Amino acid sequence: MKFTYDETSTGWGGATISKEVDWSKCNALQFYMVPDGKNQKTVIQINANGTTYEAYLNTYEEFKKNGNKPMLITIPFSEFCERDTEGNPKGGLVNDSSKINSFGLWINAISDSEAVKDGRVSETLYYDNITAVKSSVEAATFEVK
Repeated sequence: MKFTYDETSTGWGGATISKEVDWSKCNALQFYMVPDGKNQKTVIQINANGTTYEAYLNTYEEFKKNGNKPMLITIPFSEFCERDTEGNPKGGLVNDSSKINSFGLWINAISDSEAVKDGRVSETLYYDNITAVKSSVEAATFEVK
């Protein structure tokens, strides 16, 4: 999937699709991605059992260092934090994975980023084969392909 964005320095954009599924036999989300190397706030969002869970790829050092090389990303459900709960606790998606309601991909511009030129930041990301999996990884992994 090609995801092109063009944001103001404080903007955000993305898409969410409804997806009523049971992922309780899985414990991680896995996908291929070609990042843009601009390290904006790259959000993977899952709504489950009425709670919004998010993982922020740009907070992982392996993602930031990668630049724009293709990679296989695996994020355990335990790494997703509760977006709308004080302190953004992690781990709730593990228990709510049987009631997935939607899935989203978002980019939030980071206003003080070197990638912002003339008040805007734009680029293209690529995602492929986004799948819930059973994995032995305990922390997010970023395997360059």
